[in-house]
Amino acid sequence: MSTNIVTLTNAGLIASGATFSSEDQATIDNLSTDEVNALISVSQAVTTDFLVRNCGSSSPGASPTTHPIGIVF
Repeated sequence: MSTNIVTLTNAGLIASGATFSSEDQATIDNLSTDEVNALISVSQAVTTDFLVRNCGSSSPGASPTTHPIGIVF
């Protein structure tokens, strides 16, 4: 498992045991330390409720742990 995935998992941004396609793995692996730290900082600055309300899927039955969240910087 890559350092970025471990760091983001430990920060609660990636669910423990999550699996990724090769493309998604490469995307996460290619994040710089500053980018990883920025993601963690943003996640700490807003609440989970905020993310669910504003960045979550509108699919019936979706929850913050069952769908991706997209944030545009």
